[in-house]
Amino acid sequence: MKTEEYKSVKTRISKYYKDKKALNLQYQRLKRLEAKLKDIIEEMEGSIFKASLSADLRAISYDSVSVTGGLPVSPMDREIENIYKSYEKEKIKILNEIYLTKKLIYQLETDTEKFDCYIGMLSDEARLILEMIFKKDMSITAVGLKLNMSKSSVSRKVFIIAKDILLLDTNYSI
Repeated sequence: MKTEEYKSVKTRISKYYKDKKALNLQYQRLKRLEAKLKDIIEEMEGSIFKASLSADLRAISYDSVSVTGGLPVSPMDREIENIYKSYEKEKIKILNEIYLTKKLIYQLETDTEKFDCYIGMLSDEARLILEMIFKKDMSITAVGLKLNMSKSSVSRKVFIIAKDILLLDTNYSI
């Protein structure tokens, strides 16, 4: 295996673990957004109005209520309508964020799908070494100490793992 190919495979493995981490974070974000959307919908549809009125409303004499379109509209009605409009805007904003998050999750899943297969074909020891080096950012020396191996043995194993992944990629190219 050439040095460029080895570096390329190591970069792809590193990207795989970063994408997996980002995927987990996006799932958490999606869960928070869906909970926020649920809260907004419950607030809008609930019988108890929890939102505070931002206007300082005084007592209304309905003799002075303005009439637009034939129906009397009080300042209280306008304020409540404004609150519901703000809820609708927030709901639309969250729905857009949910859509973008789902789109990003789909992209990350498709990017990591091939490597999931490759890493699944490796031995448990090889997966453990990859996780320690690329997921947990441990040095080769630290991995060697943890697994009771020498630094050169760990380096050799990483090289063999990279070679195996390159071989899987060229042969199966899923």
